[in-house]
Amino acid sequence: MSNPISDNWTVLCDFDGTIVPLDITDALLEAFAASEWQDLEQQWVDGRITAHQCMEQQVRLLQVDIDTLNRFLDDVPLTPGMTEFVRWCRDQNLYLHVVSDGLDYAIQRILQNHGLGDIPVTANKLCFDSGHYHLEFPYGRQDCPSGVCKCACAAEMAGNDGAVLLIGDGLSDCCVATKADFVLAKAGQALHRQCQDRNFPHRTYENFYDVRSILDTTKLLTGAAPVHEACPLLFPEGKSSHVH
Repeated sequence: MSNPISDNWTVLCDFDGTIVPLDITDALLEAFAASEWQDLEQQWVDGRITAHQCMEQQVRLLQVDIDTLNRFLDDVPLTPGMTEFVRWCRDQNLYLHVVSDGLDYAIQRILQNHGLGDIPVTANKLCFDSGHYHLEFPYGRQDCPSGVCKCACAAEMAGNDGAVLLIGDGLSDCCVATKADFVLAKAGQALHRQCQDRNFPHRTYENFYDVRSILDTTKLLTGAAPVHEACPLLFPEGKSSHVH
């Protein structure tokens, strides 16, 4: 049977709230950080600091040894259907890449725990040294308020002729949605609401069984990328991403 998927498509998939049903950074802060993290969160909400600055300062407040952190991460479930979706992507020779404004160590630990450790991951680098945590931002850009510039990642992965399918849920996906050729947005979440408000081409999902069904039935990835006009930046003025 011939491969129905066009070779020019790349699937760019968010992690927090998408591959897993919760935001890992927020969950770790709630469980293990000093209470000051909430003050930093409010500063971000008020627009006084960027998402990049907020995360950088919040992660320094984590107070947990690495073994306890690992046990916490090992209890995190995947969104239903994720394992089957990865298998389907491999059967179709479809390139799947996790791009997240979250924590690389946490993402890789969780994927490895579920037998998916070979999926490439682009995320902020979580560093642990002498009992203290800090973040490095190898995929940031000076003109981007997020730790990971997903727009730059999408452009690099797809190249000049490639097409990008975005699977996501939160604010950190809204900017790259303006560059993607099609969007699968988690129903009822920030990305879905923005796509609705902007009349941006998208479909909604609840889990990865839905994602697989959509791609099987719509023939979205067969042939050339859909053509649409550029969409205005989806962030409200003055806001940036912090839902990873």
